[in-house]
Amino acid sequence: MAWKRAFSVDGLIKQPIPDIERMSRVLAQTKAQFTQARAAGKKNSVYDAFCAIQPLCPFQ
Repeated sequence: MAWKRAFSVDGLIKQPIPDIERMSRVLAQTKAQFTQARAAGKKNSVYDAFCAIQPLCPFQ
């Protein structure tokens, strides 16, 4: 899985903000978007390709 090794270098890239702050921003924005969608009568779905628990990952 060459693509997997290619993305593992992300931790070496200098980032302007810490991961925890970035995640807080993402969560706040996502919550706002879900709230707006709900107010507009829309249904929502979220799909994520990240799998932190290896035994649960279908592609290893």
